[in-house]
Order: sequence, then structure tokens, then C-alpha cells
Amino acid sequence: MIVKNAAVRRWIVILFIIYLFYLIWAVLFKFSFSYTEIPYKRRYININLFFNPAGSFYTPVFIREKVMNLLIFIPFGAYLYMLGSRRFLPSLAIILLASLLLETIQYAFALGTSDIADVATNTCGGVIGYLLIRLSIKISRKKEGMLLHFVVLAGIMTLVVIAGTLLLKFGY
Repeated sequence: MIVKNAAVRRWIVILFIIYLFYLIWAVLFKFSFSYTEIPYKRRYININLFFNPAGSFYTPVFIREKVMNLLIFIPFGAYLYMLGSRRFLPSLAIILLASLLLETIQYAFALGTSDIADVATNTCGGVIGYLLIRLSIKISRKKEGMLLHFVVLAGIMTLVVIAGTLLLKFGY
């Protein structure tokens, strides 16, 4: 872990856990509070990156869903870096595996379409978050002194992502 201060490290872990609960609720439960409220209960796999099973590729709903997938994984990459995953390729593998795990669970429990395009956009979002924090720390050159600022930034980013995906989902 790059954070030596126990209090800061504790806040990173707490924020990451809150984010993971939100991620699971959004991806697996589709913002529903019970299994009966989940809008689509089907078992379908789309392995074509450029195919939209619902129809036209460029529908507003399709684009909104891909933007949500991208946004929702940005904090995952940021927290991953702050929790000590300093090398890019292992971090990329963790982001990819987390996305694959969520899509596999969706399929196993018939919680919607398991889509390779979702894996791609989730992974891109995670990489963006990872690179944003990594670049920010390199620019600051004061790793330990700036980490508290990055924890605050990560908390704000998590809130923005949660608010943004909820707004996109419910159309406000």
C-alpha cells in the first residue's frame, strides 16, 4: 500500500467498501431492492463486441448504458492504485477479472445480459481511474503529503460516479 498513515488508509478502505456495495447493487441488482424488482431476469450471453442484442447499435439507451459502464468502474481503478496495486498489467488483469466476475454472476443468476461490450467498457473505466490517480500522484511528486487529497478526491469521485450513474439510469 502506498499510504503509510493508518487513518488515511482506513478511509481509503472504507470508501472502497462503500463503492463495492454500490457497484454490486448497480451491476447485479440493476438499482433494485429485491430480486422481484430486477427488470430483466434472463440468461443471455453476447460475445460479439459490436452487436447490440436489443437492436440498433447507436440507440440512446445503448449509448447511455455504455457510458454508465465506463463511469461506474472509474473508482475501481483509482482505489486499486491507492490500495497498492502499483504495476499496470497486474492492475489491468484485476480490473478485467472483476468485470468478468460480475458478468459471470449476472449469467449464473439470470440477472440480465452478460455482454462482452460491458466487460470492455468496465475495463476501460477502471483503467481510466487507475491512470488518473497514477498521473495525479506523479504530477504532485509529494506522494505521502498528497495522498490525503487523493482520498478526498476519490471520495468525491465516488459520489460523482454514484450520482452520475443514478441520473443516467433514472433520466433526471
